[in-house]
Amino acid sequence: MGGLAYCDSLIFKTKIKGETNETHVTWDCRKLHQLQDRANNDTRGLEVKELIHLCTAVKDLPSSKKENESFFRVEMNNVHCTKDELLDYPKVRQYIEEHAPIPFDKQKFYYGLELDAWLHKEIPGYNTYRIFIGTPKEYDLVLKRYSQTLPARKGKTDELENVERFDLCDSSQKIIARGWYGIRKDNIGQLASGTGVDSLRVRVGNILIGDSTLTDQCFSETRFNGYLVGEIHVITPALTPNARRDDFEDSDMKSDFFNAVRRLVEPLVKKCREDSDEKNSKKKLEAAGQVIIKVSKQLKKGFVGDATKKENLSHVRSELNEMERYQHKSGVPIKLKEEAEKKIEQLRDLESEIKAIEPNLVSALPGFSQKEREAIQLVLNAVAELYDKTETAAELERLVINKLNRQRH
Repeated sequence: MGGLAYCDSLIFKTKIKGETNETHVTWDCRKLHQLQDRANNDTRGLEVKELIHLCTAVKDLPSSKKENESFFRVEMNNVHCTKDELLDYPKVRQYIEEHAPIPFDKQKFYYGLELDAWLHKEIPGYNTYRIFIGTPKEYDLVLKRYSQTLPARKGKTDELENVERFDLCDSSQKIIARGWYGIRKDNIGQLASGTGVDSLRVRVGNILIGDSTLTDQCFSETRFNGYLVGEIHVITPALTPNARRDDFEDSDMKSDFFNAVRRLVEPLVKKCREDSDEKNSKKKLEAAGQVIIKVSKQLKKGFVGDATKKENLSHVRSELNEMERYQHKSGVPIKLKEEAEKKIEQLRDLESEIKAIEPNLVSALPGFSQKEREAIQLVLNAVAELYDKTETAAELERLVINKLNRQRH
Protein backbone atom coordinates (compact mmCIF):
# COMPACT_ATOMS: atom_id res chain seq x y z
CA MET A 1 0.00 0.00 0.00
CA GLY A 2 3.00 2.29 0.40
CA GLY A 3 3.12 2.41 -3.38
CA LEU A 4 0.07 4.73 -3.35
CA ALA A 5 2.42 7.66 -2.78
CA TYR A 6 4.70 6.92 -5.73
CA CYS A 7 2.60 6.23 -8.83
CA ASP A 8 -0.51 7.31 -10.74
CA SER A 9 -2.27 3.98 -10.35
CA LEU A 10 -1.74 0.94 -8.17
CA ILE A 11 -3.25 -2.40 -9.26
CA PHE A 12 -3.63 -5.59 -7.23
CA LYS A 13 -4.28 -8.74 -9.26
CA THR A 14 -5.04 -12.04 -7.53
CA LYS A 15 -6.50 -15.50 -7.94
CA ILE A 16 -6.90 -18.45 -5.56
CA LYS A 17 -6.83 -22.14 -6.41
CA GLY A 18 -10.13 -23.44 -7.76
CA GLU A 19 -11.19 -20.15 -9.38
CA THR A 20 -11.35 -19.58 -13.13
CA ASN A 21 -11.55 -15.79 -12.75
CA GLU A 22 -9.06 -13.36 -11.25
CA THR A 23 -9.78 -10.15 -9.31
CA HIS A 24 -8.26 -6.77 -10.21
CA VAL A 25 -8.39 -3.92 -7.67
CA THR A 26 -7.22 -0.58 -9.14
CA TRP A 27 -6.41 2.46 -7.00
CA ASP A 28 -6.50 5.88 -8.70
CA CYS A 29 -3.58 7.45 -6.79
CA ARG A 30 -3.84 10.86 -8.46
CA LYS A 31 -7.51 11.13 -7.46
CA LEU A 32 -6.64 9.95 -3.94
CA HIS A 33 -4.10 12.77 -3.57
CA GLN A 34 -6.61 15.33 -4.86
CA LEU A 35 -9.30 14.18 -2.42
CA GLN A 36 -6.82 14.30 0.48
CA ASP A 37 -5.59 17.80 -0.40
CA ARG A 38 -6.29 20.08 2.58
CA ALA A 39 -7.07 22.93 0.19
CA ASN A 40 -9.94 20.92 -1.30
CA ASN A 41 -12.96 22.17 0.64
CA ASP A 42 -15.33 19.82 -1.19
CA THR A 43 -13.81 16.75 0.45
CA ARG A 44 -13.60 18.01 4.04
CA GLY A 45 -15.20 15.51 6.43
CA LEU A 46 -15.08 12.69 3.87
CA GLU A 47 -15.06 9.30 5.61
CA VAL A 48 -12.36 6.75 4.83
CA LYS A 49 -14.89 4.24 3.51
CA GLU A 50 -16.24 6.79 1.03
CA LEU A 51 -12.71 7.92 0.08
CA ILE A 52 -11.72 4.34 -0.81
CA HIS A 53 -14.95 3.86 -2.76
CA LEU A 54 -14.24 6.97 -4.88
CA CYS A 55 -10.64 5.98 -5.63
CA THR A 56 -10.92 2.26 -6.37
CA ALA A 57 -12.40 0.03 -9.03
CA VAL A 58 -12.89 -3.73 -8.76
CA LYS A 59 -13.12 -6.06 -11.75
CA ASP A 60 -13.67 -9.81 -11.99
CA LEU A 61 -12.08 -11.07 -15.23
CA PRO A 62 -11.48 -14.48 -16.85
CA SER A 63 -7.98 -15.72 -15.97
CA SER A 64 -5.38 -17.15 -18.33
CA LYS A 65 -3.98 -19.16 -15.40
CA LYS A 66 -4.94 -22.78 -14.76
CA GLU A 67 -7.74 -23.47 -12.29
CA ASN A 68 -5.36 -25.06 -9.73
CA GLU A 69 -2.94 -22.10 -9.88
CA SER A 70 -2.88 -19.11 -7.52
CA PHE A 71 -1.02 -15.79 -7.56
CA PHE A 72 -0.87 -12.27 -6.16
CA ARG A 73 0.60 -9.45 -8.27
CA VAL A 74 1.08 -5.72 -7.62
CA GLU A 75 1.57 -3.24 -10.47
CA MET A 76 2.67 0.39 -10.09
CA ASN A 77 2.00 2.49 -13.20
CA ASN A 78 3.75 5.76 -14.07
CA VAL A 79 6.14 5.59 -11.10
CA HIS A 80 7.54 8.90 -9.82
CA CYS A 81 9.71 9.73 -6.80
CA THR A 82 12.58 11.96 -5.75
CA LYS A 83 15.64 11.41 -7.96
CA ASP A 84 13.78 8.47 -9.60
CA GLU A 85 15.31 6.10 -7.02
CA LEU A 86 12.50 3.55 -7.45
CA LEU A 87 13.53 3.18 -11.10
CA ASP A 88 17.27 2.98 -10.33
CA TYR A 89 17.73 -0.78 -10.82
CA PRO A 90 21.16 -1.01 -9.09
CA LYS A 91 19.83 0.76 -5.97
CA VAL A 92 16.62 -1.25 -5.91
CA ARG A 93 18.57 -4.47 -6.39
CA GLN A 94 20.97 -3.63 -3.56
CA TYR A 95 18.05 -2.87 -1.25
CA ILE A 96 16.38 -6.20 -2.06
CA GLU A 97 19.67 -8.09 -1.65
CA GLU A 98 20.11 -6.73 1.87
CA HIS A 99 16.53 -6.54 3.18
CA ALA A 100 14.30 -9.09 1.46
CA PRO A 101 13.82 -12.77 2.46
CA ILE A 102 15.67 -14.17 -0.55
CA PRO A 103 17.91 -17.26 -0.96
CA PHE A 104 21.68 -17.47 -0.56
CA ASP A 105 23.70 -17.62 -3.75
CA LYS A 106 24.74 -21.26 -3.41
CA GLN A 107 27.21 -20.98 -6.31
CA LYS A 108 29.22 -18.21 -4.65
CA PHE A 109 28.49 -19.06 -1.00
CA TYR A 110 29.29 -22.73 -0.42
CA TYR A 111 27.72 -22.84 3.04
CA GLY A 112 24.41 -21.45 1.77
CA LEU A 113 22.82 -24.86 1.17
CA GLU A 114 23.44 -26.24 4.68
CA LEU A 115 22.59 -22.92 6.36
CA ASP A 116 19.33 -22.63 4.43
CA ALA A 117 18.29 -26.16 5.49
CA TRP A 118 19.23 -25.47 9.11
CA LEU A 119 17.41 -22.11 9.23
CA HIS A 120 14.25 -23.58 7.68
CA LYS A 121 14.30 -26.24 10.41
CA GLU A 122 15.19 -24.07 13.41
CA ILE A 123 13.64 -20.64 12.71
CA PRO A 124 9.81 -20.38 12.87
CA GLY A 125 8.52 -18.26 10.00
CA TYR A 126 11.78 -18.49 8.08
CA ASN A 127 11.25 -18.62 4.34
CA THR A 128 12.84 -17.52 1.10
CA TYR A 129 11.22 -16.12 -2.04
CA ARG A 130 12.37 -15.90 -5.64
CA ILE A 131 12.49 -12.19 -6.54
CA PHE A 132 13.40 -11.02 -10.03
CA ILE A 133 14.41 -7.55 -11.20
CA GLY A 134 14.45 -6.17 -14.74
CA THR A 135 12.04 -5.93 -17.65
CA PRO A 136 9.57 -8.62 -18.77
CA LYS A 137 12.01 -9.54 -21.56
CA GLU A 138 15.22 -9.41 -19.51
CA TYR A 139 15.33 -10.03 -15.76
CA ASP A 140 17.61 -11.54 -13.10
CA LEU A 141 17.00 -13.55 -9.96
CA VAL A 142 18.11 -11.54 -6.90
CA LEU A 143 20.16 -13.41 -4.27
CA LYS A 144 21.89 -12.49 -1.02
CA ARG A 145 25.39 -11.12 -1.50
CA TYR A 146 27.26 -13.52 0.78
CA SER A 147 30.15 -15.29 -0.95
CA GLN A 148 33.36 -17.17 -0.18
CA THR A 149 35.46 -14.16 -1.17
CA LEU A 150 34.86 -11.15 1.06
CA PRO A 151 35.65 -7.60 -0.06
CA ALA A 152 37.83 -5.88 2.54
CA ARG A 153 38.86 -2.24 2.71
CA LYS A 154 41.61 -0.66 0.59
CA GLY A 155 40.83 -3.02 -2.29
CA LYS A 156 41.86 -6.15 -0.39
CA THR A 157 39.94 -9.43 -0.15
CA ASP A 158 39.63 -12.23 2.39
CA GLU A 159 38.23 -15.76 2.25
CA LEU A 160 35.70 -17.65 4.38
CA GLU A 161 37.12 -20.86 5.82
CA ASN A 162 34.00 -22.00 7.66
CA VAL A 163 30.80 -20.85 9.39
CA GLU A 164 29.89 -21.18 13.07
CA ARG A 165 26.29 -21.55 14.26
CA PHE A 166 25.13 -20.12 17.61
CA ASP A 167 22.14 -19.65 19.91
CA LEU A 168 21.26 -16.50 21.88
CA CYS A 169 19.45 -16.87 25.21
CA ASP A 170 17.51 -14.49 27.44
CA SER A 171 18.08 -14.03 31.20
CA SER A 172 16.20 -17.30 31.91
CA GLN A 173 18.40 -19.21 29.41
CA LYS A 174 15.59 -19.63 26.91
CA ILE A 175 16.68 -19.49 23.26
CA ILE A 176 15.44 -16.23 21.70
CA ALA A 177 17.50 -16.18 18.48
CA ARG A 178 19.77 -18.32 16.37
CA GLY A 179 22.33 -17.41 13.77
CA TRP A 180 25.67 -17.90 12.10
CA TYR A 181 28.93 -16.04 11.56
CA GLY A 182 31.78 -16.66 9.15
CA ILE A 183 35.32 -17.72 10.07
CA ARG A 184 37.69 -15.56 8.02
CA LYS A 185 41.00 -16.91 6.76
CA ASP A 186 43.25 -13.88 7.29
CA ASN A 187 40.99 -11.47 9.21
CA ILE A 188 42.81 -8.60 7.49
CA GLY A 189 40.91 -5.62 8.85
CA GLN A 190 37.36 -4.41 8.34
CA LEU A 191 35.22 -5.54 5.44
CA ALA A 192 34.30 -2.94 2.85
CA SER A 193 31.19 -1.03 3.87
CA GLY A 194 28.22 -0.78 1.52
CA THR A 195 28.76 -4.31 0.18
CA GLY A 196 25.76 -5.81 1.95
CA VAL A 197 27.79 -8.43 3.86
CA ASP A 198 29.73 -6.51 6.52
CA SER A 199 28.76 -6.85 10.22
CA LEU A 200 26.33 -9.07 12.14
CA ARG A 201 22.86 -8.32 10.77
CA VAL A 202 19.54 -8.97 12.51
CA ARG A 203 16.53 -10.49 10.75
CA VAL A 204 12.93 -11.28 11.70
CA GLY A 205 11.09 -13.62 9.34
CA ASN A 206 14.29 -13.45 7.26
CA ILE A 207 13.68 -9.71 6.69
CA LEU A 208 16.41 -7.29 7.77
CA ILE A 209 15.84 -5.09 10.81
CA GLY A 210 17.69 -1.76 10.69
CA ASP A 211 20.98 -1.89 8.80
CA SER A 212 24.59 -2.97 9.25
CA THR A 213 25.00 -0.71 12.30
CA LEU A 214 22.16 -2.10 14.45
CA THR A 215 24.50 -4.34 16.49
CA ASP A 216 27.27 -1.72 16.78
CA GLN A 217 26.08 -0.98 20.32
CA CYS A 218 27.17 -4.47 21.38
CA PHE A 219 30.86 -3.85 20.63
CA SER A 220 33.35 -2.09 22.90
CA GLU A 221 34.79 -0.65 19.68
CA THR A 222 32.21 -0.39 16.90
CA ARG A 223 34.86 -0.88 14.20
CA PHE A 224 35.08 -4.56 15.12
CA ASN A 225 31.52 -5.16 13.93
CA GLY A 226 32.92 -4.43 10.47
CA TYR A 227 35.30 -7.39 10.86
CA LEU A 228 32.38 -9.83 11.11
CA VAL A 229 29.98 -11.39 8.62
CA GLY A 230 26.82 -13.22 9.62
CA GLU A 231 23.13 -13.18 10.52
CA ILE A 232 21.04 -13.25 13.71
CA HIS A 233 17.50 -14.63 13.21
CA VAL A 234 15.04 -13.73 15.97
CA ILE A 235 12.82 -16.54 17.26
CA THR A 236 10.90 -15.07 20.18
CA PRO A 237 7.66 -13.16 19.38
CA ALA A 238 8.38 -11.00 22.46
CA LEU A 239 10.98 -9.09 20.44
CA THR A 240 8.88 -6.79 18.27
CA PRO A 241 10.22 -4.60 15.43
CA ASN A 242 9.19 -0.95 15.71
CA ALA A 243 7.04 0.78 13.08
CA ARG A 244 10.09 1.89 11.06
CA ARG A 245 11.69 -1.58 11.33
CA ASP A 246 15.02 0.07 12.14
CA ASP A 247 15.10 -1.33 15.70
CA PHE A 248 12.93 -3.15 18.24
CA GLU A 249 10.27 -1.81 20.59
CA ASP A 250 11.69 -1.09 24.05
CA SER A 251 11.21 -4.04 26.41
CA ASP A 252 13.04 -6.31 28.83
CA MET A 253 13.41 -8.79 25.97
CA LYS A 254 15.20 -6.15 23.88
CA SER A 255 17.72 -5.68 26.71
CA ASP A 256 18.15 -9.46 26.99
CA PHE A 257 18.69 -9.72 23.24
CA PHE A 258 21.43 -7.10 22.98
CA ASN A 259 23.12 -8.42 26.15
CA ALA A 260 23.18 -11.87 24.55
CA VAL A 261 24.77 -10.40 21.42
CA ARG A 262 27.41 -8.72 23.61
CA ARG A 263 28.29 -12.06 25.19
CA LEU A 264 28.52 -13.63 21.72
CA VAL A 265 30.84 -11.02 20.20
CA GLU A 266 33.18 -10.54 23.17
CA PRO A 267 35.50 -13.47 22.28
CA LEU A 268 35.17 -12.64 18.58
CA VAL A 269 36.36 -9.07 19.22
CA LYS A 270 39.26 -10.42 21.28
CA LYS A 271 40.27 -12.64 18.35
CA CYS A 272 39.98 -9.71 15.91
CA ARG A 273 42.13 -7.52 18.14
CA GLU A 274 44.78 -10.26 18.52
CA ASP A 275 44.87 -10.80 14.76
CA SER A 276 45.14 -7.04 14.19
CA ASP A 277 47.98 -6.71 16.71
CA GLU A 278 49.81 -9.68 15.19
CA LYS A 279 49.48 -8.20 11.70
CA ASN A 280 50.88 -4.83 12.88
CA SER A 281 53.67 -6.64 14.73
CA LYS A 282 54.68 -8.52 11.60
CA LYS A 283 54.75 -5.24 9.68
CA LYS A 284 57.15 -3.76 12.26
CA LEU A 285 59.40 -6.83 12.11
CA GLU A 286 59.34 -6.83 8.31
CA ALA A 287 60.26 -3.12 8.22
CA ALA A 288 63.23 -3.74 10.51
CA GLY A 289 64.29 -6.68 8.34
CA GLN A 290 64.21 -4.53 5.19
CA VAL A 291 66.46 -1.92 6.81
CA ILE A 292 68.90 -4.63 7.93
CA ILE A 293 69.12 -6.04 4.38
CA LYS A 294 69.50 -2.60 2.75
CA VAL A 295 72.18 -1.34 5.17
CA SER A 296 74.09 -4.64 5.11
CA LYS A 297 74.41 -4.36 1.32
CA GLN A 298 75.62 -0.78 1.65
CA LEU A 299 78.23 -1.83 4.22
CA LYS A 300 79.73 -4.32 1.75
CA LYS A 301 80.12 -1.52 -0.80
CA GLY A 302 81.42 0.99 1.74
CA PHE A 303 80.36 4.63 2.23
CA VAL A 304 81.56 7.17 -0.31
CA GLY A 305 80.50 10.18 1.75
CA ASP A 306 79.52 11.28 5.24
CA ALA A 307 75.93 11.99 4.16
CA THR A 308 75.38 8.35 3.11
CA LYS A 309 76.90 7.14 6.35
CA LYS A 310 74.69 9.44 8.44
CA GLU A 311 71.58 8.44 6.49
CA ASN A 312 72.18 4.70 7.04
CA LEU A 313 73.03 5.25 10.70
CA SER A 314 69.79 7.22 11.13
CA HIS A 315 67.71 4.41 9.58
CA VAL A 316 69.34 1.79 11.80
CA ARG A 317 68.86 3.81 15.01
CA SER A 318 65.23 4.57 14.14
CA GLU A 319 64.40 0.88 13.67
CA LEU A 320 66.43 -0.03 16.76
CA ASN A 321 64.34 2.34 18.90
CA GLU A 322 61.13 0.96 17.33
CA MET A 323 62.12 -2.64 18.06
CA GLU A 324 63.11 -1.85 21.67
CA ARG A 325 59.77 -0.11 22.28
CA TYR A 326 57.94 -3.05 20.72
CA GLN A 327 59.85 -5.62 22.80
CA HIS A 328 58.86 -3.89 26.06
CA LYS A 329 55.20 -3.51 25.03
CA SER A 330 52.79 -5.50 27.21
CA GLY A 331 50.78 -8.30 25.64
CA VAL A 332 53.30 -9.11 22.88
CA PRO A 333 53.51 -12.91 22.33
CA ILE A 334 56.79 -14.54 23.42
CA LYS A 335 57.49 -15.79 19.89
CA LEU A 336 57.31 -12.26 18.45
CA LYS A 337 59.40 -10.87 21.32
CA GLU A 338 62.09 -13.41 20.47
CA GLU A 339 62.01 -12.31 16.82
CA ALA A 340 62.29 -8.68 17.94
CA GLU A 341 65.31 -9.56 20.11
CA LYS A 342 67.08 -11.05 17.07
CA LYS A 343 66.38 -7.90 15.06
CA ILE A 344 67.70 -5.75 17.94
CA GLU A 345 70.98 -7.69 18.02
CA GLN A 346 71.40 -7.36 14.25
CA LEU A 347 70.65 -3.62 14.33
CA ARG A 348 73.10 -3.02 17.18
CA ASP A 349 75.82 -4.87 15.25
CA LEU A 350 75.07 -2.75 12.17
CA GLU A 351 75.20 0.43 14.25
CA SER A 352 78.64 -0.49 15.55
CA GLU A 353 79.92 -1.35 12.07
CA ILE A 354 78.64 1.89 10.54
CA LYS A 355 80.18 4.02 13.31
CA ALA A 356 83.56 2.27 12.83
CA ILE A 357 83.76 2.89 9.07
CA GLU A 358 85.28 6.13 7.79
CA PRO A 359 84.12 7.18 4.31
CA ASN A 360 86.99 7.55 1.83
CA LEU A 361 87.65 7.83 -1.88
CA VAL A 362 91.05 6.15 -2.00
CA SER A 363 89.75 2.98 -3.64
CA ALA A 364 87.22 4.81 -5.79
CA LEU A 365 89.62 7.56 -6.98
CA PRO A 366 93.18 6.15 -6.96
CA GLY A 367 94.51 8.63 -9.56
CA PHE A 368 93.53 11.83 -7.72
CA SER A 369 95.44 13.84 -5.18
CA GLN A 370 94.29 14.23 -1.56
CA LYS A 371 92.95 17.77 -2.22
CA GLU A 372 91.12 16.61 -5.32
CA ARG A 373 89.55 13.75 -3.38
CA GLU A 374 88.48 16.14 -0.62
CA ALA A 375 86.84 18.45 -3.18
CA ILE A 376 85.04 15.54 -4.81
CA GLN A 377 84.01 14.34 -1.35
CA LEU A 378 82.27 17.68 -0.72
CA VAL A 379 80.39 17.43 -4.02
CA LEU A 380 79.28 13.83 -3.37
CA ASN A 381 78.12 14.71 0.15
CA ALA A 382 76.03 17.55 -1.29
CA VAL A 383 74.56 15.27 -3.99
CA ALA A 384 73.64 12.59 -1.42
CA GLU A 385 71.96 15.18 0.79
CA LEU A 386 70.01 16.99 -1.95
CA TYR A 387 69.16 14.19 -4.41
CA ASP A 388 65.80 13.27 -2.85
CA LYS A 389 64.74 16.92 -2.82
CA THR A 390 64.97 17.37 -6.59
CA GLU A 391 63.15 16.07 -9.67
CA THR A 392 65.57 17.05 -12.49
CA ALA A 393 69.32 16.96 -13.04
CA ALA A 394 69.38 20.71 -13.63
CA GLU A 395 67.66 21.38 -10.31
CA LEU A 396 70.10 19.07 -8.49
CA GLU A 397 73.05 20.83 -10.14
CA ARG A 398 71.75 24.25 -9.04
CA LEU A 399 71.21 23.19 -5.43
CA VAL A 400 74.64 21.54 -5.18
CA ILE A 401 76.39 24.64 -6.53
CA ASN A 402 74.48 26.88 -4.11
CA LYS A 403 75.42 24.64 -1.17
CA LEU A 404 79.11 24.56 -2.16
CA ASN A 405 79.18 28.34 -2.53
CA ARG A 406 77.66 28.78 0.95
CA GLN A 407 80.21 26.39 2.46
CA ARG A 408 83.06 28.30 0.78
CA HIS A 409 81.96 31.62 2.30
